[in-house]
Amino acid sequence: KQTRLESSIFGANEVASAIIASTLTTIAIFIPIFFIKGFTSVLFKQLAITISVVLIGSLFASLTLTPMLSSRILKKRKTHGKSDKDSFTIRIFKKIENSYSDFLNWALKHKRIVLSILFVIFILSLSLIKQVGTEFMPESDESMIQATIEMPIGTNLQHTKVVGEKIDNIIKSEFPEITKYRIMIGKSEFNMGIIFGTEEGDNTINMMCRLKPKMERKRSSKNISDDLRKAIKKIPGIYNIEVSSEGSEMSILTGGSPISIEIYGYDLDATKEYALKLESEFEKIKGLKDISISREKNKPEFWINIDRSKAMGKGLSVYGISNAIYSALQGSKVSVYRVKGNEYDIFMKFKEDEINNEEELKKIPIQTSQGNILPLGAISTVEKREAPLSIERKNQIRVLSVNASYSGRNLGEIRDDINRVLKNNPKPLDVDFIKIAGSMESQQESFNDMLFAVLIGILLVYLVMSAQFESFVDPFIIMFSIPFALTGVIWALYITGNSFSLMCYIGLLMLVGIVVNNAIVLIDYTNLLRARGYDLIPAILSAGKRRLRPVLMTATTTIFGLLPLALSRGEGSESWSPLGITVIGGLLVSTLITLIIIPLIYSIFESKIKRRKEL
Repeated sequence: KQTRLESSIFGANEVASAIIASTLTTIAIFIPIFFIKGFTSVLFKQLAITISVVLIGSLFASLTLTPMLSSRILKKRKTHGKSDKDSFTIRIFKKIENSYSDFLNWALKHKRIVLSILFVIFILSLSLIKQVGTEFMPESDESMIQATIEMPIGTNLQHTKVVGEKIDNIIKSEFPEITKYRIMIGKSEFNMGIIFGTEEGDNTINMMCRLKPKMERKRSSKNISDDLRKAIKKIPGIYNIEVSSEGSEMSILTGGSPISIEIYGYDLDATKEYALKLESEFEKIKGLKDISISREKNKPEFWINIDRSKAMGKGLSVYGISNAIYSALQGSKVSVYRVKGNEYDIFMKFKEDEINNEEELKKIPIQTSQGNILPLGAISTVEKREAPLSIERKNQIRVLSVNASYSGRNLGEIRDDINRVLKNNPKPLDVDFIKIAGSMESQQESFNDMLFAVLIGILLVYLVMSAQFESFVDPFIIMFSIPFALTGVIWALYITGNSFSLMCYIGLLMLVGIVVNNAIVLIDYTNLLRARGYDLIPAILSAGKRRLRPVLMTATTTIFGLLPLALSRGEGSESWSPLGITVIGGLLVSTLITLIIIPLIYSIFESKIKRRKEL
């Protein structure tokens, strides 16, 4: 018989190798996160640090504090007793263990059938990926709606104010979910809206709405924003409208518009024509909304073409002529008025409505170097044209973007349709190149980073296990538990109606480090029994039966710990619940499959190794 102290030491030594390997594999999976840059690193680096530190502390406690407390607190279990609650629990576990042992024994005798069934399940699960779809970040209901309404260029502030009053009436009469709102018309004092990427001007209305808490309303913020868009569109004279239920912080992080196609080229007409063509094609794509072109509608302007030979003949320079035109239109300082210690600048210019057509422009007086006065029309021609109010540039190249948002479909499906449109409508020769931006670009970059992290993480996990087991075969067997984690993830997302997003990728990365732990426990104890003289099949059956309870307990506690995250329905829960759903689904399926496939693969490899040794 062993004392409690001896039992604690013996038990800790028996599982120490498996615990260390399990902890190191989970920590190793987060190492690639520290080498990723951009959005993914900003969002998840702190999560990786927190989990790693907690796991290190947990490892120390499990190998020191837990055995010590066990030797002091735990008492020897009574083998006889009828009314103990533990007796009922033990009977239940024994039934489960015996049933599992019988099934495992059958599976070991029918390896081909079982492995074929598991392979078919895996392939069928992969076929559901297209139905699940992909998303960059899940859109969360933060009880906030933002909107920008634009009137045609040149609309005066008074008319825009009338439209704002109509919007005010619509909100009051049709949207009881909106508790507070602010409607801003025209420009702010310091043009602060431009800093946050919103339009400002006499023809622009910016609106922010605060909704009732999520649990106190029937419609989601997404549905309310869609209905608000439809109601505002009915107002005559609106040129463009953008309504979003996404928080401002997330909009900044994801790069503004969810969908943006940037068109680069020097020729303004060519890029605008191609943008209009894409805009027309995008309107046919189901789910796209708020389609707009970043370059505003052209505004009329007068072009003054100076005849340089005539100007030089009169002793005039282009610089002097432009100064005279500026003084006539904007005014020039001619003197200072001083009174009681205060100074006031005196400007001289034409009346506001005196120069408003080509003929009046031609009459602007220009003074020559000899002091003579000539009309502007004597040395130039004036023509009326249209031109954009502003020209956007990126990396010193002229750029124009076609922007849109979406609803009712996932971003992956929308991206496929947009790529099809771009393929069927190649850029003209006058357009330098086009680039996909917005959330689609962020999704592509983040998914590539996470794929790299998962692949490197799998390699690190394998290397850690190889060092721990001092073998390349056992870690290879353990790695067979990872594919079925993906199966569980796909089924969990499909059943709950979620798309595969960046949060799910993080959950998948965590699963790579978690799901191998169960296989490590099984393989480690099987090797221990074989070292004690057990034959292959008895060692597998005994290890499976003895380690079934800790495997189920570990998986169950992890699943229960993540249930609040997966089932949360509060504001902003949509962003994080896919992470919980991913880990729960992957861990649940992987645990059940691991208890079957790992012993089978282990028996196949060990049998082949034994035959080679005999030869």
